[in-house]
Amino acid sequence: MNGTVPSRALLATALAPTLLLTACTGSTEADATGTPTRVVLADAQPVGEFDPVNGYGELGVSPIFEGLLRPESSGDDALPELVPALAASAPEPNDDNTVWDVELRTDVTFSDGSALDAEDVVATYSAVIDPDTASEVAGSYSMIEAVTAVDDHHVRFTLNYPYYAMPARLTLGITPSEEITPGPAADSERNRAPVGTGPYVLADLSADQAVFEANPEYHGTAPEVTELVILSVPDDNTRAQRMRAGNIDGTVLPPVTAQTFADVDGTEVVPVRTAEWRGLSLPSDHPFTADPNARLAMNLGVDRDGVVENVLAGHGRPAHTPVPDVYGAAHDPEAVFEYDPEAAAD
Repeated sequence: MNGTVPSRALLATALAPTLLLTACTGSTEADATGTPTRVVLADAQPVGEFDPVNGYGELGVSPIFEGLLRPESSGDDALPELVPALAASAPEPNDDNTVWDVELRTDVTFSDGSALDAEDVVATYSAVIDPDTASEVAGSYSMIEAVTAVDDHHVRFTLNYPYYAMPARLTLGITPSEEITPGPAADSERNRAPVGTGPYVLADLSADQAVFEANPEYHGTAPEVTELVILSVPDDNTRAQRMRAGNIDGTVLPPVTAQTFADVDGTEVVPVRTAEWRGLSLPSDHPFTADPNARLAMNLGVDRDGVVENVLAGHGRPAHTPVPDVYGAAHDPEAVFEYDPEAAAD
């Protein structure tokens, strides 16, 4: 069989991770109106890695930090728009997208009481691209040649090459310049004592728990939930058990496990559409896996509908390339590999 095949074979599904929320458990505290003031959530990720220089808050979603821009979603059917957060307005590029200027808000302070200025942005981004910092996300910012302060509230990003998608790199959490210290980001005290401009501050940290309290210096609307507790519980089944026992108010679970909560009183199962995909990368320098016919056969031999139904409990859609339809023109609706084991065998 001949034909054009993607560089990755066995692309299986676009997944929909599931968030479980319960209206009332033993861990919840509420005010006189019934609004929760304390919420306990469980996550599979470790706690205590809160340094934005190493990528924490990189996508603009964090209780502690804010970026120049933040994502604002209108629903699961479209990509979030990037709107100003610490920026006063949308970033302004030059004609060939090699220079981007950002004006900062003048009414923002960090949780330590210091005022946000351009030097804080310069220091944060400069640390990310500094090889001595060994930032895990440095590769995502390789287009940046330099970050400079034009004045106290005006930052300029000068790029190594034209990059029209630069706004997507302006969601990185910003930390005060005084907090930027030499050495690897993974070893930084910023991981355990973060200082940001977000709605919460880190009040307490242990090996498996982080407690956040409302930030009194926050420039926006104060959060109704004044205490947010995040537990690190790596095992899916343990999180599910704690959810059933009423020890936590919400968690993320694989679709099959989450489905078991569909009829549990007081618990809501919320599927969230994402652009995540799962696939199998094959060596391009191996005689068999580099063969276009072999790659095409493997694509035709994958029952994507079966994976969605049996592995994801129906929470997903078949995917044939890494680019979902939410990306508009970048998505190719004709790039489809129908399940055909007989053709794959040929």
